[in-house]
Amino acid sequence: MLTLALFYGGGVQLLAGLWEFRNNRNTFGAVALSTYGVFWLSTWYLLSTAIGQVPAGSRSVAMGMYLLVWTIFTLYMFIASLKLTVVHVVLFLCLLVTFIALTLGAFTGISALNVIGGGVGVLTAIVAWYAAAALVVNSTFKKTVLPLIPLS
Repeated sequence: MLTLALFYGGGVQLLAGLWEFRNNRNTFGAVALSTYGVFWLSTWYLLSTAIGQVPAGSRSVAMGMYLLVWTIFTLYMFIASLKLTVVHVVLFLCLLVTFIALTLGAFTGISALNVIGGGVGVLTAIVAWYAAAALVVNSTFKKTVLPLIPLS
């Protein structure tokens, strides 16, 4: 799983974000893809190397702080998504709930919150795959095949 986080979640998303800005001047897409690419790269490093260097008694707080930063970022990306499409709103709402649950789980040690975060995270992935498929399929067919439902 860490290999997938490094290469697909990290490397590919970071590159996609850079291309999104260069080719489409889409600031939202570029920031979202690039930043979450960095999330996956940093998660790979954190879980493969850095967390082992944190004293055992401080790991929950360290992980909570790490997740809190991503929760805050996701909150303002969710707010920005409110001007895009229904799919973007659902995606960023699911991601926000995922990060909130995981952050609270890390800080409190309540394992049920981690289970909830993981479950909503799976839902987030499904919505993200739909969004990606819609963008690719709609662009390829040059018409709406998989709707995103614009809000503006």
